[in-house]
Amino acid sequence: MKWLYKIFKHPLLFISIVACILTVSISLYFVKFHYGFSDLPNDWAVFGNYISGLSAITNVIVFVWLTMTIQKANDFSKERDREHQKRLILTQLRYDEFNSLSKELNSPLFNELATFQHIRIFNMNSLLLAFLRSQTKLFPILKDENVVQKVLQLSAVLDSIGKICAECAGLDQNGIPAGKPKLLPDEFKVKMEEYIQLKAEFISEMEGYIISEIDNIK
Repeated sequence: MKWLYKIFKHPLLFISIVACILTVSISLYFVKFHYGFSDLPNDWAVFGNYISGLSAITNVIVFVWLTMTIQKANDFSKERDREHQKRLILTQLRYDEFNSLSKELNSPLFNELATFQHIRIFNMNSLLLAFLRSQTKLFPILKDENVVQKVLQLSAVLDSIGKICAECAGLDQNGIPAGKPKLLPDEFKVKMEEYIQLKAEFISEMEGYIISEIDNIK
């Protein structure tokens, strides 16, 4: 049955075969019973019956072909709809995941009392690195070397800011008070400017990727 399906699959081939069958059938009729056009009404009546039989067979073939064509179109439409829904859901998941990270990165690094939250900064850094490691399937762009380097640079800057804050708060490496609080060094301002720039570049690139995926759905 595979050969029959291949025939139905190609409209031009199907039409050509049907036309050949009709041509051969009519030619055989004239060769067998007449060598020209008859002047007798009865001969034309018999020929009409013969053509009617051929038409019935042709109608069955055309009906099968139309049925298979319509079924194929329906299957294609359903598959396209499923793929569309899949891409919509995937895009929504990407938006939700990155929106959560983006809100965390855009939140203040210190509270209204100007007490720097070094532990929170370290947690933010851990969240960023976890996003890089665990979301590569949802965000294939995270496999890009340039994006990976930006994330690692952003992580390194966050780590430096956290260490500076902890040191200025008079804490040791374990977060235990070990001295008097100190003034923030000039390095802190430099690191904060670097953090803001790297964060903006990373967020912009990720948002551009999500927007491009939305455009592909359309």
